[in-house]
Amino acid sequence: MASFILPKPSEGNGDFERAPEGTHVARCISIVDMGMQTSTFSGEEKSAHKVHVAFELSHERDAKARPFIVSKRYTVSLHEKASLRKDLEAWRGKSFTKDELAAFDLAKLCGVSCMVTVKHTVSADGSKTYANIVAISGLPKGMQQPPPAEADQLVFTLSDPWNREAVPEWLASKINWAGVTQKMATPPPSRQAQPVQQTVSAVMSEDDFSDSIPFRQHAHWSH
Repeated sequence: MASFILPKPSEGNGDFERAPEGTHVARCISIVDMGMQTSTFSGEEKSAHKVHVAFELSHERDAKARPFIVSKRYTVSLHEKASLRKDLEAWRGKSFTKDELAAFDLAKLCGVSCMVTVKHTVSADGSKTYANIVAISGLPKGMQQPPPAEADQLVFTLSDPWNREAVPEWLASKINWAGVTQKMATPPPSRQAQPVQQTVSAVMSEDDFSDSIPFRQHAHWSH
């Protein structure tokens, strides 16, 4: 199967085009563990475990006829005030139960369709304009499922970095690789039966996701 390496999400600067504003049909195509990331807020540095989640817009294309890709970075937390939990519950259309919170598998999101709302935001210094995801929700009842994404699905975790070569270079440069010493050019025998970027849910049918995002225990992403 031909590969489709994920391009950098559009920012609208230089040669990049911004994804259009508005609410779009999309599919989740990429979930990448960013490790511990440090940010500064009110002059104070804070570190948190982050994950980068990317979506391919199903019906919007750039000047080169490529589907737009937008993304959002989350703190890996299902606390009731966490952005990740709020977006997931909006996506599912219902709140988490206590049991679901104890056994949520983030990797299961890859390949699932949704609606994403994009808003253009100008940086504080006015030099850049970003196409930011400001809301995520499930498809309205009765809406036809979008076509499969053109990009191969990619799920990468630092605790099991067997497919680190599949992470696009521009994104890999932002990952905190501290504590990761293993570098694998090919997947171990247990992984070799499937293409590098087709590991998690490419073989699942759309019916698996028709009612709600499924769950199962997964040590890497249970928080």
